[in-house]
Amino acid sequence: MSDEELILMEAQVDMAEIISKNPGKEMATVSMCFKVIVDSYVAMLGEEDTVKFLEVAIDSVEKGYHTINAENIPKNQLN
Repeated sequence: MSDEELILMEAQVDMAEIISKNPGKEMATVSMCFKVIVDSYVAMLGEEDTVKFLEVAIDSVEKGYHTINAENIPKNQLN
């Protein structure tokens, strides 16, 4: 596993732990996390480059790159 894959996996686990701390409020928690992430991008990239980044993210979602397909998730990672 590459360093990038390991970092991604660790971030996913950390995010899942944050979300699970507020049962019944998952959407609100994800929304707050998203705000913090967008704020972080603005701090690092500035508003203009963050807008460009978000446009790329929208395109990525529209192309289906983030579709959740349970068949591709290893069984040991399903809760």
